[in-house]
Amino acid sequence: MTDMSDAGRLTSPGAATMPATLARPDRRQLMIGGAMLAATAATVALKPRRQVERIAPGTLDRAIPTTIGRWQFVTASGLVVPPQDELTDQIYDQVLTRVYGGDGLPGIMLLIAYGSAQDYTLQAHLPEVCYPSSGYTIRGIDRIPVALHRGQREVATFLTAERSDRIEQVFYWVRIGDRFPATLGQERIAVTLANLRGVLPDGVLVRVSTLGDDRTAALVQIEQFNRSLIASLGPPGRKLLGTDI
Repeated sequence: MTDMSDAGRLTSPGAATMPATLARPDRRQLMIGGAMLAATAATVALKPRRQVERIAPGTLDRAIPTTIGRWQFVTASGLVVPPQDELTDQIYDQVLTRVYGGDGLPGIMLLIAYGSAQDYTLQAHLPEVCYPSSGYTIRGIDRIPVALHRGQREVATFLTAERSDRIEQVFYWVRIGDRFPATLGQERIAVTLANLRGVLPDGVLVRVSTLGDDRTAALVQIEQFNRSLIASLGPPGRKLLGTDI
């Protein structure tokens, strides 16, 4: 039941009333409306724009040497790769997969995924996501310092991916624009900060892995391979991986 007593106190007989739809906006409403218009204008003005053009077919393949330190390219198959879906196609321009081997050396698997434009919805498929989608369990996630450019240390991730028929020791690092985020949260921050500057940054995921259950021995070999990879790059490879920043 509606209580009409309050309504009676609000108006008196014969008093002029103004329909609510015709009431003049107060100062607070005007300020809110102005702020919304300003935000809309800023959004349009700051719409992120691509800084790096898509790379030509074969660019990534040519930029990565077939000889890396004591390792030689063996095959391009046998790696766990990001799922081939529409989102993956948007994230990555090109994906390189190679297996390297050498006399008395463990086989090393290399995956490099490069994308010329990243926004907050398009972020690299990290191994913590990619491997479980292929039936692996992830354990032992560690952050490892790694020298990537001009003597500066960044942070890589080292983890074990295990399935009933396979144990893989995985080491990876990510570049977004001029930043090297160590976690998914940091990756999102790097993308968002670039987007707020009106930039769609390029990005790369570099993953080095080997089979076996000995994490300590695997990390020694992986780090040696990663150092050799960085040292072997020419200008195109340094530009793509960001090691010349």
